[in-house]
Amino acid sequence: MLTLRYLGEVVLAGFSVGVLIGITGVGGGSLMAPVLLLLFKMNPLLAVGTDLLYNMPTKIVGAIVHARQGTLNAFVALYLTCGGVIGAVFAALFLQYLGNRVGLAALSVLLRHWIGLAICLSAVLTLLPLFTWRAFENQEETTPNRVVLVALGALVGAIVITTSVGAGAITMALLSLLLRRSKLAALVGSDLAFSAVLAAIGSAFYYSAGSVDVKFSLTLLLGSIPGVIIGSRLSLRVGDQFLRPAVGSVLFFVGLRLLT
Repeated sequence: MLTLRYLGEVVLAGFSVGVLIGITGVGGGSLMAPVLLLLFKMNPLLAVGTDLLYNMPTKIVGAIVHARQGTLNAFVALYLTCGGVIGAVFAALFLQYLGNRVGLAALSVLLRHWIGLAICLSAVLTLLPLFTWRAFENQEETTPNRVVLVALGALVGAIVITTSVGAGAITMALLSLLLRRSKLAALVGSDLAFSAVLAAIGSAFYYSAGSVDVKFSLTLLLGSIPGVIIGSRLSLRVGDQFLRPAVGSVLFFVGLRLLT
């Protein structure tokens, strides 16, 4: 239950993560989910649902800002979304089946570990482009295959619905490898548009299951909306080489904390 005592902390958490989302595309689930679990002691099921609901308007606003400043690749966003919808639907059906078989208590324990694993994977993939960029720097940019984008979207869609993690970190890392000549800001804008759709599907699923704290999500938005606007505008000015090590290190530490 949200009280006045925690109001400032919740708004600050929303603002901080919102800025990171706007700049890097990373943070919506990778950072907010563990904040809800570790700092605010939420049940894992409730944390995933609340995080997805908070993410939806945050990423919609970020995508709009990126579209207006010309840093959104509509081709990439469209095919990612096509795959993401398929993956999200199958993941939702799988969770529903698993909940009926093992019970909500056991499913919550599983989700906590899955979130930890997903965040550790996100940390590795966030740092990966820093080490692989030079290996591809002399190659010409090619338009990514539609099938590859759909498959990537489906994979991320399934992970996001299950853990709320991955729409930013996993997608951004793999897009950085597929579109090596693209500016980071353009990849962030495409990722945010794709992520907003996944968050809408996920939040609807968890809301129907009664696993969303709407008031908490709205309080997070008080900080995240101005945060993502500021971060989106800063994305054209802040160097990727400074942000990725910081974000990746934080993600890895948080993932290990959830696992242990």
